[in-house]
Amino acid sequence: MQIYSGQALEKYKKEALRIDPSWNRRDFANRVENHLKARTVKILVVGGLRGTGKTIGILQAAEPFDALYVISQKDEAETGRDYIELLKRTEKKYVIIDEYGWIQDRRALDEYLLTSMQNGKRIVLTGTESISLEMLNYGALIHRADIVHTTMFPYEEYRKVYGLEHSPKVCDDYLTSGGIFREYVAANYDTMKEYIDSAIVRNLADYMKEEMDEERARTLTYAVLYKAVCPSNLSNVPVLCDHRMELQNFLDTMGVNTGVVIEQKDLNRVEDIFIEIGVIVCIPNYYRDSSLKKQYYITNPSLTCQLIKAAYGLQDISDDILGHVFEAIVMTQLSAKKLTEHRLYFMNSSGHSGAQTKELDAVITDIEEEHVYFFEFKHTKNVRLESNEPMLSGYIEETYFPAADIDGRYVVYKGEPCVKEYTGGDVLFTPPSHILDDYFAFEAHSKNVKRIHTKQEEIEGGDSESARGFSLKKAKEEKGDSG
Repeated sequence: MQIYSGQALEKYKKEALRIDPSWNRRDFANRVENHLKARTVKILVVGGLRGTGKTIGILQAAEPFDALYVISQKDEAETGRDYIELLKRTEKKYVIIDEYGWIQDRRALDEYLLTSMQNGKRIVLTGTESISLEMLNYGALIHRADIVHTTMFPYEEYRKVYGLEHSPKVCDDYLTSGGIFREYVAANYDTMKEYIDSAIVRNLADYMKEEMDEERARTLTYAVLYKAVCPSNLSNVPVLCDHRMELQNFLDTMGVNTGVVIEQKDLNRVEDIFIEIGVIVCIPNYYRDSSLKKQYYITNPSLTCQLIKAAYGLQDISDDILGHVFEAIVMTQLSAKKLTEHRLYFMNSSGHSGAQTKELDAVITDIEEEHVYFFEFKHTKNVRLESNEPMLSGYIEETYFPAADIDGRYVVYKGEPCVKEYTGGDVLFTPPSHILDDYFAFEAHSKNVKRIHTKQEEIEGGDSESARGFSLKKAKEEKGDSG
């Protein structure tokens, strides 16, 4: 094991991790800092795929504290007992253990962590073996761990971390290469396969080593990813719809052993694990008797793009494919941010008996379906809605939500926030920003957007210097706590 604190830790951060003090930190770092400040007897586990900023974010959050940073090494001589002795011996209150999954004979350590917390320690665990880490809450640390997922790296956070202003180009750059830090971006077929092998396959094989080998883990991994890369509803992506791939073709293209028998129970289990650790999200269809039951999305946009390119032999990502990836990142954000008492669906009437061909990209309801929010996703900066659009025509609310209040209508696109009035109701147009995080505050968002537009119009009637000043102020407001 390697141990750092004080000046040695500062030197490690600067020389080994090359942390720039000017970097904006990832949003999850706020939760880490709050955990270190809190009176709690729970361990904080920060899990996520490689390259999502786990270690850097934790160390940024720990800067105000006199923390002990411990890194386990692959195949090191120390075991869990040695780490127990370290926790007993150190006077440091704040302890961060990196690469926790590499610690050998860890059972006693898993159990001791709670005792250490009860004795006043504040402990944060992280590491590249994120599956075994995140599943600790179902084992020795059941109900004793708070889990932070870092794999989802939303568009607005991407902009904040890199200091970028929203624009259609920045949005498309995010779709093709966002979601993980730049040095880990899956830039081509070879890097994509290596990233999946190291970040997911070996991770899964290590967690399930008593049940399967790496080859079987690889087959099951790609079989689950197939559901997101080659979904059933591709009618809006002609290049993919016209070359629809079956699972065996996909596995063969990816260089995966097609001779491995895939049992449904194993596939279901791996799917559940990937959902639990935030690699994919699964959204049900509101139309229960439709032939299309679920839609899967990978939470990492660059991985989605590279898998699609590899599967279909594409050199470039076309605009309609980017539209599919855009849908994925918005669905991922809505899934992560929806209230616990709310339900997220897509509405696709394919095979729906007796239904008109009316669809919405997403709808959120409360359990009783008394409050409903409509969403359309448009991978463009210019959108014109017609009165017969599903969210405006009245058909969907009259047919499926007759007793509900339609509390918000959103179009998520690549343009700037604005509100447009229609006979069917106001529609809030927004990029995939913080507005979606609080989608339930439709009225407040609408008033704020209208106020900004009114103020901007007033200023634009004056001198250009004032207009630039307002534009900068608006940008800072949109960034929130980015610093």
